[in-house]
This record gives sequence, C-alpha cells and structure tokens, in this order.
Amino acid sequence: MTWADRAHATVAGQGGVYLVALGADLAEATCTCPWYGRHHGARGPCKHVLAATLARPGAAA
Repeated sequence: MTWADRAHATVAGQGGVYLVALGADLAEATCTCPWYGRHHGARGPCKHVLAATLARPGAAA
C-alpha cells in the first residue's frame, strides 16, 4: 500500500494536532502522536487512529 492509497486525517489531541493515515484495516494505520511513536501499533491503535476510523465516511456507528 502506498501513501496515495491511504485516507489521511488530522486529529486534535491534548498534546497537539496529529496526522493519521488509515489503510485497509487498523493494522495498517499510522499516527504521528508520541504514543504511536513508542509502540508502533504493538499495543493496538492509538486513540487518534480510532477517532479517525470512526469519523471516516461510511464507518459503522
């Protein structure tokens, strides 16, 4: 998957605004927040990825 294939979102958090890149599933998502930087998805998605996933058009509520 390339960056062109991803959906991008900016998500405001307590520490600033983060860039989230969503792929076909949560395992392919990335975020620029410090938590994601420490864990790289090994502990599941960060809250910014979850928020962007829920806000994505067509997301199940």
